Amino acid sequence: MRSTSLIVGALAIAIGAVSAVPAPQTGTSPAAGPSAPFQPSGPDAASWQTTGCTADFYPNSRLLRSGYTEDKQAMTVGKCLTYCGSLGAYYAGLEYGYQCFCGDALNSPTGTVDTPAAQLTSSNDGGCNTVAPGNGAQRAGGPNKLLVFQSKVNGPAARSVTITNGSYQGCYRDDPNNRLLPAGTYGINDNTVQGCATRCANSGYDLSATEYRSECHCGSSSSVAPPANKKIDESNCNNSCTGNTKQICGGASALSVYKTTLSTTPPTGTPQQPSPVTARNGQKYNFIGCYKDRADPNRALDGAALFSNARTIQGCITTMADRGFKYAALENGNECRGGNTLLYSSTVGATCDKPCSGNSAQTCGGSVYSMSLYQVAA
Repeated sequence: MRSTSLIVGALAIAIGAVSAVPAPQTGTSPAAGPSAPFQPSGPDAASWQTTGCTADFYPNSRLLRSGYTEDKQAMTVGKCLTYCGSLGAYYAGLEYGYQCFCGDALNSPTGTVDTPAAQLTSSNDGGCNTVAPGNGAQRAGGPNKLLVFQSKVNGPAARSVTITNGSYQGCYRDDPNNRLLPAGTYGINDNTVQGCATRCANSGYDLSATEYRSECHCGSSSSVAPPANKKIDESNCNNSCTGNTKQICGGASALSVYKTTLSTTPPTGTPQQPSPVTARNGQKYNFIGCYKDRADPNRALDGAALFSNARTIQGCITTMADRGFKYAALENGNECRGGNTLLYSSTVGATCDKPCSGNSAQTCGGSVYSMSLYQVAA
């Protein structure tokens, strides 16, 4: 019998793309009474109850993200529950018979399961019909289907977290095309509620909000007041934070909003356009101006084009310097372009005012074919 292989620190490698992972339901407990193949078992069975069967989102996301283990020869419900319990996880889920996932939040838009526990029977299994290899009497999920259990001992991710000199304001609806809080940073792998609040305060904002697990948005209460009609039910904020799975960091187009007294003076002027910028290889690039770009296939720079939700000027220039390009340009907040020949060099109508997606204090071009253009220093 092969021993169980544990995969915790490299969970993203084992389970696919990193993405938003919504969180627990509070106020509603899973009903007791699923048929025997779907019930908790093993030495820790009394500490768990069945939540239900639900779809997982591989390869785009995972429902549970705090821990992972697998055993293709001998996985059982009991083994999975014991493993997740040892991590302090609120949820445990079995999939494909041999996979065991743990988490403190459910990555679904509603934070609920498709087929609740009370409805689970052999004839209505919700797709959780794969036999556990270590116990033929148990069901252990199915193809991209999780049989989910909820702990009676460990707590879920917290919706409201105590932060320094601040307080939770509620869950608010966001709009990607019209942000409630205008200054944003994306793709933060260690995002936490306090970390976001501190990040915003250091930039002069007293409002901070987390979203989609890894996003941090900032604003000033003197110019942005979250309207009452944007406040939504707390169940919509159901993503666990990338940096602390015991905290909630918003949800799908949903913001967990906090207000602090660390700073209430918003930054003035436009984001920075530093110059010169030194690449990792030591090469310096000078900012030479805001230039117009053109639509594909007639771009001003045609050497390379990269997109990132964590774009910074330093990162773009380092990438293009490593590729040996004379020019590096940033556009639309998240684009990085490079080349050795500037094929179009007009500055007429160019407006570079878009904050970088990875550092809102920097300018990364504009939204209508406008480039922040850098050139190798002479």
